[in-house]
Amino acid sequence: MTSRLAGYTSFAGAPEGAEQRVKFIYKTAETPAETAPVETAADNATEGNFFVRLWHRLLALFGL
Repeated sequence: MTSRLAGYTSFAGAPEGAEQRVKFIYKTAETPAETAPVETAADNATEGNFFVRLWHRLLALFGL
């Protein structure tokens, strides 16, 4: 296959002596990327006393 690619110059043809370059683009199926779970402040709200946990949950609620 590689030898056939090296000898390929153009689909439409070219004049004698012309310098040509050909690039091939292959389209493949998308591979899903693995994502790590996102840790939020609400997940970490188990630490501390009640008011600290409540404050962290309020911050997470408003995206702060």
